[in-house]
Order: sequence, then structure tokens, then C-alpha cells
Amino acid sequence: MKRLVSSILVLALAVAASAQENPLAKCARGDWAKYLVSLKNERVPLLSFKDAPRWVLVSSLGEGYVRTDSYVMFGNRRSNGGGNLYHTNERYMPVPGIAKTAKIDVVSTSKEKLSIKDKQYECSKVVMKIDQALDEKSVTPSWTGTSTLWICEQLPLGLAKMENAYETKMSQKDKGQKVVETWVIDEFGFKNWK
Repeated sequence: MKRLVSSILVLALAVAASAQENPLAKCARGDWAKYLVSLKNERVPLLSFKDAPRWVLVSSLGEGYVRTDSYVMFGNRRSNGGGNLYHTNERYMPVPGIAKTAKIDVVSTSKEKLSIKDKQYECSKVVMKIDQALDEKSVTPSWTGTSTLWICEQLPLGLAKMENAYETKMSQKDKGQKVVETWVIDEFGFKNWK
């Protein structure tokens, strides 16, 4: 009987942890966030940029999934930056370019307050080591490095900040890129995308 109760408790905790890991499970269509994205490419400095605005919008919802679309600015024009489909019963992975086949090890988790426009938010800080092998057949680049996420339940998409430091290759012949990337939330809204 103790084993049965223990098994049920472990299963209940696993389900609760799974739901907590994916903040998109609570979002609504029209929720959005504007991030300021900075990228430093050590091998090709010309590809580096600072504080480029990127909007992420919840465009559709379904049973167990959320679709987000992103938009970037080119001059005075907003351009579609692609979309992602997330399954809400799976671990939340907002890091661009990470495939389901990647090996992800959570190095540490902690609580941390983050200031966003003079307001304090309680965040879960998650540090991960990611190792994704190059797969030229499926056009999946390699991605080896670390990602640190600040997840906040009070924000519409959950992501308050992200710092990635990684090396990536698109092919075996590619000399590779060494990249440091930062996303910081700047503005957000609930169900009011324009």
C-alpha cells in the first residue's frame, strides 16, 4: 500500500512539475511580449547587433498546444520572423534552434527577483547545458553551450530574460560560430495584440 501511495504521489508531483515548466499552458490568444535582443558573433562581428526589438505573439491555441509567431523590425517595417508550435505538456524551451533531440541537462534552479521597468518580478532561474548534434539531413544546426532562463508566471509568455552562450555549425565544412545572445522583456500585454 505504501508503494502505491508513493507511486501516486510521485506521478502527481511529476504532472504538477510538468505543468509548471511550461508557462504557455496558461496563456491566451493575443498575449504578447516585446523583447530587446542582443547578439554578439565572435567569428563574424558583422552579424552582431544590440537591443533589436522582437515581438512574440500567441497566435493560436488548441488542445495541448500553443502557436507563437514572432516579428522583427527592418527599418520602419515589421516583418514576420517565423513561428513555433509548443506542446503544453512538454518542457518549455524558448531557446531558438533547439530540436527535441537535443540533450538538455538542468545545471541549477533558483529563485531570483528581476526588475523590469522599475517593477520587481519573482522569477525561477534555470541554468541548462545543451548539446545538440549537427544533423545536415534535417537541416538542424549543432548547438553546444549554456542557456539561462528567467521564467515568471506573471508575464504572458513566461519568459522574462534569456542568456545563451553557444557554438553552432550548419554543416561539417562550416568553421562554426561562437555566439552570445541575450533576450530581455521590454513590454508585454494580455489578449491585446494590435
